[in-house]
Amino acid sequence: MIRRQDFPTPARIAAVGLLAGSLLLGSLSMAQAFTQNPATVFINEIHYDNTGTDAGEAVEIAGPAGTDLSGWSIVLYNGSGGAVYTTTALGGTIPDQQNGFGTVAVSYPSNGIQNGSPDGIALVSPGGTVVQFLSYEGSFAATDGPASGLTSTDIGVLETGSEPLGLSLQLTGSGTVYQDFAWAAPADDSFGQINGSQGFGGGPLPTLSVAVSPASFSEAAGAAAATGTVTRTGSAAAAVSVNLSSSDASEAVVPATVTLAAGASSATFAVDAVDDAISDGSQAVTITAAAPGFATGTTGLTVTDDEPVSVTLIREIQGKAQISPKNGQFVSNVPGIVTAKRSNGFYLQDPAPDGDEGTSEAIFVFTSSAPTVAVGDSLAVSGTVTEFIPGGASTGNLSITEITSPAITVVSSGNPLPAPTVIGVGGRVPPTQVIDDDGLTSFDPTTDGIDFYESLEAMRVQVNAAVATSPTLTFNEGESDENSELIVLADGGAGAALRTDRGGIVIRADDFNPERLFIGDAIARPGQTLPKVNVGDSFSGPVTGVLDYSFGNFKLLITETLPGTASAALKPEQTTLAAGGSQLTIASFNVENLDPGDTERIAGLAAALTDNLKAPDILVLQEVQDNNGPTDDGTVDSTTTLADLAAAIAGVGGPAYDFRFINPVNNQDGGEPGGNIRVAFLFNPARVSFIDRPAPAGTDLSTTAVGAVSGPSGLELTFSPGRIDPANPAFDDSRKPLVGEFFFNGRKLFVVGNHFNSKGGDTPLFGAAQPPVLNSEPQRLGQATAVNGFVQSLLAIDPKASVIVLGDLNDFQFSPPLATLQQGGLLTNLIDRVSPSDAYTFNFQGNSQVLDHILLGGSLAAAPAEIDIVHLDTEFTDALSDHDPPLARLDLTLAPLTATGISPTSGPVGSQITITGTGFVSDGTTVRFRGGVEASAVAVNGDGTQLTVTVPAGARSGRLAVRTSGRAVLTPNRFVVTP
Repeated sequence: MIRRQDFPTPARIAAVGLLAGSLLLGSLSMAQAFTQNPATVFINEIHYDNTGTDAGEAVEIAGPAGTDLSGWSIVLYNGSGGAVYTTTALGGTIPDQQNGFGTVAVSYPSNGIQNGSPDGIALVSPGGTVVQFLSYEGSFAATDGPASGLTSTDIGVLETGSEPLGLSLQLTGSGTVYQDFAWAAPADDSFGQINGSQGFGGGPLPTLSVAVSPASFSEAAGAAAATGTVTRTGSAAAAVSVNLSSSDASEAVVPATVTLAAGASSATFAVDAVDDAISDGSQAVTITAAAPGFATGTTGLTVTDDEPVSVTLIREIQGKAQISPKNGQFVSNVPGIVTAKRSNGFYLQDPAPDGDEGTSEAIFVFTSSAPTVAVGDSLAVSGTVTEFIPGGASTGNLSITEITSPAITVVSSGNPLPAPTVIGVGGRVPPTQVIDDDGLTSFDPTTDGIDFYESLEAMRVQVNAAVATSPTLTFNEGESDENSELIVLADGGAGAALRTDRGGIVIRADDFNPERLFIGDAIARPGQTLPKVNVGDSFSGPVTGVLDYSFGNFKLLITETLPGTASAALKPEQTTLAAGGSQLTIASFNVENLDPGDTERIAGLAAALTDNLKAPDILVLQEVQDNNGPTDDGTVDSTTTLADLAAAIAGVGGPAYDFRFINPVNNQDGGEPGGNIRVAFLFNPARVSFIDRPAPAGTDLSTTAVGAVSGPSGLELTFSPGRIDPANPAFDDSRKPLVGEFFFNGRKLFVVGNHFNSKGGDTPLFGAAQPPVLNSEPQRLGQATAVNGFVQSLLAIDPKASVIVLGDLNDFQFSPPLATLQQGGLLTNLIDRVSPSDAYTFNFQGNSQVLDHILLGGSLAAAPAEIDIVHLDTEFTDALSDHDPPLARLDLTLAPLTATGISPTSGPVGSQITITGTGFVSDGTTVRFRGGVEASAVAVNGDGTQLTVTVPAGARSGRLAVRTSGRAVLTPNRFVVTP
């Protein structure tokens, strides 16, 4: 399952990622919410969200004057998961502000209170008793802290994030306990004071009423355009200062306060009209009068426009650019037809386009809450043009041009929708190579893919004969917001760039395939949700929707019933490269967070490794998790994970694999928290031996770097297995390479398994930074440098060493990290021998690409080798992993045994001599001297062409007999034993 959110979200603060979402104040059912019933000390006022950056956030407590708040606390809860995120201790006493009652307010820093959907607040008395557990924007259960196990009670009102600073949610009414009051919609805040429409002490509140005459006037009327009158009921004995406010100060302005003099029941004030240069029609304005101890009064008025009616067309808003030329401006009477709806807005398209393909004829109208318009409505919309970045600027996403704070007039309903623009043959054909080549400095929709799709932003579009270049991807599976996406090519892929042999499309150094198009069902209705398809499957008819943008890509969001699909009948591949005799097979396989709990996947992997990969002699695995997977309890050992996999392989008729690994330091190697992924070796001991070399006693293999030395048998590791340079900052929060010595057919092999850091953090292909910023690449460059240096250390001791470097390198064969890894010509990448149309081990956003590599060095660089990328996973919705394994077969035939020379040709007992020739075998070659004495070779080089032996006691002068693997040969010249 892939977890994410879709943008734009209803609460924009969540979309830009401020403080992990939004604060919800939640409470329990009435019986659970209060241990005091009725509640005498209670939450009285809340502010958590406003337009722009949240500020002035606070929570207010009310209760009897003199209440000692020592030991009381306010505990803020995150509704997503139910955990505590802030606890604030209270103190002091509640002052007497009205009839023996008062308030105390607690302020929070900017964005200090989360914005909901939902979040909550618990009021906790001394001793840890939860007095209240309130929430807003929904209810949830607390999972820790004092309210653990309790369910919050939604206060029923909320702040949408579009309100101006200075408003809050507050209790209104009269009484002495919480149950006497009711929560009201956002009003002028009064933290530290009795709320404007609240009275303590019992009895109904006196009221304020307000009237304006005339109730309608032109914005040109200027100062004192109308006269307002505020009137009170109840006693007039004392003077009262009344707070006045206008709901739209850009249209009508009132003084901040007006005083009701002692003995007077009413007072007047001036209402000033504000003349602007915007043609925005007649505007409704609400005037509010409020004072502590009085019920608030309101009245409405209308300010008429004095500008001629103007109309702004959508194409004028969109312009020929990524950013609207009217960004930040107010636009009036924008005409269009509603083509689709979302939970927080709708798509509006002009039914009368001008034929200029450089400008979009549609736009998204952001309403914040569910729109009340219907698809097919003809509208006139006025509002502010805004460039909204899904997820916030830190994501590197492009912005979406929107109309915000809209005033909407329905002109008619039931209108036909504008015809969709065809993307592909018979319509607008997308570029097939360039995403952007000018850093977004020029708008080129005919040649740059990023500008092509921008010119269609929010419009109805249609794709014919769409063929899938990715399997169906499902997000938030099993949840209420589950949705799926699929990447396709139009017209069955006609005109597209390099296709794979199996229906996908391959990236190249200068082509990341802008012709790909995402299809999503995030706003789909029944009958419009995406089916589960594999690469190469296709739709039998047109797919129609609106063109949106999120998560770094333009996406066709389906709005009409989908056609049927035709299966390409793709099947997982089976390699033809089997091991046997002197032919060694070795594969790299990222098994995607494998742990013992993945019983079905372990069984599937066992069958695939045995049948599809034909049981390689050596398997280098990545993303092997520890024995309890993501449970984050300090466990790091992975014996159970690997033993379960090995047993499953044997259970389906495969070899009895053995394995080697080194545990990482807990949570230091990246990946899923608690999972402790690592690189591991599986090998078939019936075919290949692992050379175990113990480290000195007390060595921490997790943190100690392995080295290369010239040992008794020639080139050796200081310990085997070992980790390469684990303290190198390049491997911080990333997997450390694992190296081990293997022995096969008389040859020692040095195998280096890798899992470089991922490309997470790079900006999107279709993002605001062009070319994309590869933020993750410097770490891979450092990792490649470290591995290259280690290979150099091996070859410095034995230039003929047999070296294999492989694994998930998380980068392309043409990338700088791969060039760095191969620097100095030390390594040959077998991927370069693969047909370009078959060169892929991963599928990202419908682009087939190579991330997994097998490289050969030393004596193997020129050895006979074959490679097969076995396409098991990346093309299928139901896959065992997200990588396809590359597999190599190396012909390591033992060369004929020959002896061509001795150096030196004379020397005393105890001296070392070197014999050259072919077919020498490490750990299996002896030299017989005249005199009947025999000595084992001290060392044999990597390709078996040189051995070193020590002259034994009793040796006599004469030709030497070299013996290995049942064969023998005499040296061509004599060795003279000197005194």
